[in-house]
Amino acid sequence: MTSADPLLIFDIGNVLVHLDNAVLARTISDGCSDKAGAHEMLEALLNTTAVSSGKMSVAELHITTRERFGFSGDFEQFEKLWCCHFQRYPSMETLVQSLARRYQLVALSNSNSSHWQFLRRNFDVMRVPHSLYASHEIGFAKPNRKAYEFVLRSEGRSARDTIFVDDSETNIEAAKTLGLQAIQFSCRAALESALVEIGIVW
Repeated sequence: MTSADPLLIFDIGNVLVHLDNAVLARTISDGCSDKAGAHEMLEALLNTTAVSSGKMSVAELHITTRERFGFSGDFEQFEKLWCCHFQRYPSMETLVQSLARRYQLVALSNSNSSHWQFLRRNFDVMRVPHSLYASHEIGFAKPNRKAYEFVLRSEGRSARDTIFVDDSETNIEAAKTLGLQAIQFSCRAALESALVEIGIVW
């Protein structure tokens, strides 16, 4: 790789690793006496950046589910269920490995300490990016422009020389307003076609 090569920024959830928030909400709510209330709360929460931005910790979420919705387990049990919704994405693992051999490739994820530690312990793909940026560590969650700016500043790169890949349309649109080339991820084949179109080879 050379300084003339573009920087690649990849999201993690549903890009490098499969996740299903519906499974997470259902699994935790099944352990509550007020299943419907817990499910509604979790579904709403998972559509915000409250936990990934640090406004609410996973420990605080455990207390809320216990006190308001009757979750019976301790924090260790809650945290295990909180991480139940991740699965490997083998085809993306091989693609990102190939790209990382050719380009400076980093990951930027809206995450929290429990998910982040779980992913780093259990998913080999987390060792592929040259740098890892998590919202709860840098203090900003996508689509906040400061999250993208933090990565660009840390990598010493400009927006115009950066390609951003994410499954969220909201995050993609935010990246575009900063001048990043942005690709909304749907599947490996579509991503490969989009990368080839802008001159990325591997």
